[in-house]
Amino acid sequence: MFRESSKVLYNALDQEAFFKSVTIVVPSTWRDGKCQTIIRPPKGGTPYRDPDIEVTPSHPIYGEGPHTQQSGGCGQPGDLISLPFHFVTQWNNTWETYGNPAKLFVSQWSKFRYGIFDDHGYVGDAMYPHYFFSKGRPMPTGTSDRLLSGMWINMMTGQTGCDPSLEADCLFYPHERDLHGARCSLSNWHFLPNVTKFCDRDTAARPMAPTKQNFLCEGRSAREVIRGHTDFTAKKTAEAVAALNGNTEPVFEVVRDPVQQYVLVMETSASMDAQNQWKWVNKAAQKFIRYDLPVNSNLAIVTFSNDSKVEHNMVQVHSDQVRARLADAIPDKYHLSRSDKRCVLCALQKVIHDVVSDHKAGTHIILLTQGSADTLSLTDENILRGHMLDFNIKLSALVMPKEATSGSYLSFYDTASDLMGGKAYVVRNDNSIMDFYVKLNEAFADVLRSDARYPTEMPELVHKEAFIGESGTGVSSGNFLIDSTLGRDTLFGIYVEDEEDHLIKSIRFTDSKGKTYGPFHRMSSDFDLVNFKTINFPAGQSPPFSAVSLKINNEN
Repeated sequence: MFRESSKVLYNALDQEAFFKSVTIVVPSTWRDGKCQTIIRPPKGGTPYRDPDIEVTPSHPIYGEGPHTQQSGGCGQPGDLISLPFHFVTQWNNTWETYGNPAKLFVSQWSKFRYGIFDDHGYVGDAMYPHYFFSKGRPMPTGTSDRLLSGMWINMMTGQTGCDPSLEADCLFYPHERDLHGARCSLSNWHFLPNVTKFCDRDTAARPMAPTKQNFLCEGRSAREVIRGHTDFTAKKTAEAVAALNGNTEPVFEVVRDPVQQYVLVMETSASMDAQNQWKWVNKAAQKFIRYDLPVNSNLAIVTFSNDSKVEHNMVQVHSDQVRARLADAIPDKYHLSRSDKRCVLCALQKVIHDVVSDHKAGTHIILLTQGSADTLSLTDENILRGHMLDFNIKLSALVMPKEATSGSYLSFYDTASDLMGGKAYVVRNDNSIMDFYVKLNEAFADVLRSDARYPTEMPELVHKEAFIGESGTGVSSGNFLIDSTLGRDTLFGIYVEDEEDHLIKSIRFTDSKGKTYGPFHRMSSDFDLVNFKTINFPAGQSPPFSAVSLKINNEN
């Protein structure tokens, strides 16, 4: 399909664009024999993490047809092209149902790459209907270089001459003699035999139809939007034509999706315990390992100050026992360095050479450091940047500046994190240790969410509110809303500074109908290790999480 699509794209865009290369990423569980070739991990610079195209199951709306998810405006790139499995495997059915699949794919690719939209209407759509009226006559919504003659036919009764404004099943069918006359647009009539181009303003027949393209691009044709893309600067198009020599054949590379593996790299210099914050850094790491890291993930732990140490080698997290061993490898404050020197380069080279030496691709380093400007030289930065690109290593940086309010940090951590799609966070300890702790936990959670194949399966924060007070100060209250369909697995909890003297006397909920639940007096100790108190609900009682308000009593 990609070979033929490259030819179609080349002809559609005046021989100025084609598919130069295609990287096919197969699951990590596939063996070489399945593809009848040796499948290797991706080399440095191979874009395998964020696919442009994904082979998917059948879609509940689009069925077996390809579709492009677009969340941006006109001229903005799309998010993802979905190719249903049966579209690429049941070839005869695909041809019979959709026409030339290469032409359909090019129309989807142009939406994804160039930010154009469909040049046709949709049955039953109030915004972009499949018909409109011109001079009192119903016309099919669509863009073409000629007005096609035909008839309206009710698909259910077979009656001709139906009115699409009154009958939902009334569709337009062009006359056979007109099928070969149209030349555009690929984003409308791709299934017609001679349609090979995108219409521009001069070639599009009038009147202008209420298509998604015309609305969102304010009357600019698909051709105009495409030509405005940076792919078609004079230099780029000249280079493409010169390199082509009439050959539109893409270069194919098949790589295996590497197994995701995390390396938690933690600075342990003496100043990491400024304002006694190491206790909370340790607890955030404990929570990440014991409760948040997805089952069957792979994790190793490295610490560093003026030198570096592998606290735990790479291991698959398949049980609570493994989680406990990993979590116990996090040093407490009595095992921090007495020195305030730190060597970030030493730690990351330790990871590359000693921890993931034979399996570098798929590595995601989560670095906790103060990130001060003296931690890396320009040479160090270039070395690390080269390692990341050469070995496809992702870096996420959780930076905790030494001076909470005004402390600066090295901008390299921002750019290095962005280089391979990692995350960067600045977490300051500015007089509220609980706020510092919660932000660390949120940063860890967001790192995991960025790697999730199915982000909807990751926990999502619904409501957060801070309550500040001392024992005996009264009642704290707040409001939140949870959809009733989401409440089944919802966990309500409170981060507390002291898991024993937590100041929570009782908690009461009230739902949208005024029904009260509680007060609940007993708090669970399940997550005391990370200072997170949950309600110990009586056996057989479900938490009332369609609630919209709560009251926390800490009166004596």
